[in-house]
Amino acid sequence: LELQRLKEAKQAVLEALAANPDSVSAFSLLTRIEYKLQDFKACRRSAESVLARDPQNVQALLFLALASFYDPQFQPPSRVRWYQLETGDPRLKHAEALVRSAIAIDPALPNSWNILGRLQFSAGQLKKALQSIDHALALGVPDAETLLLRSQILRKLGNHSLADDALRVSLSLSPENSIAHAEAARIAFVQQDLTAAAEHASEAVRLD
Repeated sequence: LELQRLKEAKQAVLEALAANPDSVSAFSLLTRIEYKLQDFKACRRSAESVLARDPQNVQALLFLALASFYDPQFQPPSRVRWYQLETGDPRLKHAEALVRSAIAIDPALPNSWNILGRLQFSAGQLKKALQSIDHALALGVPDAETLLLRSQILRKLGNHSLADDALRVSLSLSPENSIAHAEAARIAFVQQDLTAAAEHASEAVRLD
């Protein structure tokens, strides 16, 4: 049902663009829809259309970064590929540069730091990811997803106590999150709290 609604929304936006082909707001909405549809190639194209008309558009830069990083078929510009040996993935360097461009435009936007942290986490850069996520949390109201990611990073860094603290707050904000319960089960198991581990594992299965 959600997929069908997104496809219908995309068609409506395309019709609006046919009538007004320079509408930044329409291209921005199209970018969001295509990202949700996981049509990363189309998402990049729409984000670039936004930036061609509004080069300082932070959200377009962020969507362009995400669509570039998560699309395994994407090939960054040749000048970025020189970083492949350094990062292990030239897409990361390209996406990170786009996010840092967004941060340079508006350094107080939590979402930019959040996305930077998620990219760094995906690349295994745990300490850098923690710094970025902590920066995002300091700038905005703590949300369940960001706190969950902080917990995952801390667990991988071996700090189970702080990971548990972050996860408890995350679950208080979003108690129906199956991924958070699965994470809680992992931490409880490491802390040898087998009762809590079983409870969270059961809840994760129920909610999934």
